[in-house]
Amino acid sequence: MTGSEIPMRLDKFLSHQLGISRAIACREIRGSNVTVDGEVVKDSAFKLKPEHQVAYDGTPLAQQHGPRYFMLNKPRAMSVLRMIRIILLSCISSMSQRRTSYMLPGGLT
Repeated sequence: MTGSEIPMRLDKFLSHQLGISRAIACREIRGSNVTVDGEVVKDSAFKLKPEHQVAYDGTPLAQQHGPRYFMLNKPRAMSVLRMIRIILLSCISSMSQRRTSYMLPGGLT
């Protein structure tokens, strides 16, 4: 099996997709708000495979497969280090809004 074929727990998938804690994801799953391939699943440890279709409250959620690439347009006058700092600060701000904490290497803030 390759990295994209490894099953992921349903609660972890929901947590990542919706930006909620796994505890809240488990509550939503037990509350019959999540379907896999059109059927309600109440087991938060359910193993998702890439071919499964997941929906939350009737809204389909897409699974990400393989690497993701991002293209950035760096202004000519801006140094690469400054651009990296801006990107990291933006990510940290986004993470704090999701109430998730991450450690960045080298004490970058």
